[in-house]
Amino acid sequence: MTVFISHSEEKDVALYALLGMALDGERIDRWDVTKMSPGASLADQLRCAINACATCVFIATRSSVQSRWCLAELGAFWGAGKRVILFMVDPDLDKSALPHQFRENLHATSVAQLIKAIRESESRIAAGLPNFFCEVIDTREELYSRCTQLIKSSTAIRDTTWGKRAPAPQPPAEKTRDEYRAAVDAHIKDGKFYQELLTSEGREEYIEESALLKETYKGNYECKVLQVDISELSMLEMMIGDTKRIIFSHVNTYDRVQGIQYLYCESEPLAKIFLQFYADTWSRSTDLLEFVANRKKKKG
Repeated sequence: MTVFISHSEEKDVALYALLGMALDGERIDRWDVTKMSPGASLADQLRCAINACATCVFIATRSSVQSRWCLAELGAFWGAGKRVILFMVDPDLDKSALPHQFRENLHATSVAQLIKAIRESESRIAAGLPNFFCEVIDTREELYSRCTQLIKSSTAIRDTTWGKRAPAPQPPAEKTRDEYRAAVDAHIKDGKFYQELLTSEGREEYIEESALLKETYKGNYECKVLQVDISELSMLEMMIGDTKRIIFSHVNTYDRVQGIQYLYCESEPLAKIFLQFYADTWSRSTDLLEFVANRKKKKG
């Protein structure tokens, strides 16, 4: 597998050279910019390089994120559906400076992490498997943070809010929870698509909050209620960003204390399965406002 290294030729040449030596030492095949022919079209040569490479490593610095050429290279890999690994070497660079479609990509902050990620790509490609990325979300604070990032970098969100409301989080998860809620509001207010499935039991307070959202933001916020009591059961929760990235839960049978574990995954084939499950459940659910009206009639 050949690796393409996208970097700023004006400012990051030294970083590129050091990374090149590290990859050469690990015998990782890379496309070398120094082998380009001065007599041929630069655009044509880069196009051929991108076609030949399975993975792109982007040396993310303040210079490279402002480089039109780097952005074009990243766009080409993204359009081809190939994996992009972000090598975050500039400690002052915030993720918000990255192109939005790459903010959720795998981030490596050391050469060791980067080499591990490249090796993983190599093994998956060699086995004929989709070149996707998956990681465990260890803490509640990280869960809120990853949900926020997914919302901010997506034009469409499909979300489930199922089962009992979780206990109030402890600091610093409290802060990331508030940031997550603000991201949901901003996404909807910006006119982006947000679709949410709730359960009728265990989320009564949230149903009222969502009804207000649906009445205020008609069109881009859709919500239905799955009329089933799952408060005592384990059920898959998920948040799907666009058509490739998913945050989802599963029952962790190996850790009885934790019980439920969350994963973040970049995989278009897997996302299609989740989307189909979501669509099937959506078709069997009741419109939120209809559910609220029926519940008021029963109480009256």
